[in-house]
Amino acid sequence: MSNIHTLARGAKAKYIGLDHRLGSAREIELEDALRSSIKSNSELTNEYRDLQDLNAENKSFKSNIKTLRRKLTLARKASFVDKVKILSLEIKIRDLEGKLEDIDLERTYHDLDVMGEELDQINSSDPKEIDSLRLELERML
Repeated sequence: MSNIHTLARGAKAKYIGLDHRLGSAREIELEDALRSSIKSNSELTNEYRDLQDLNAENKSFKSNIKTLRRKLTLARKASFVDKVKILSLEIKIRDLEGKLEDIDLERTYHDLDVMGEELDQINSSDPKEIDSLRLELERML
């Protein structure tokens, strides 16, 4: 039994027990359990880090979604404002077109009135004046 050692009163003695034989089946069993526990702890730590990374990525996605929703809302508001402006401008155009038609009609009536006055003047003029105007017109042509 040369491979069997015992612990005397040392630092580890209080944890393992006095005169406990090193290399015993129970010690090997405990070492295996400890290795398994350390491995499980390491795996859990890695999983926790991966989970933290996924959580950070998830928060980033949520933040991006909020930002995109705000931008979409602003774009919709701007689009609505633009539509309102377009409709307002179309109404103004129709009003101006109506005013232009009114002005054209007023001009036409004014021109007709002026021509009517001239015709009245011509009709009331004496025949000599009419003949002189005809001669003048013929010379121009």
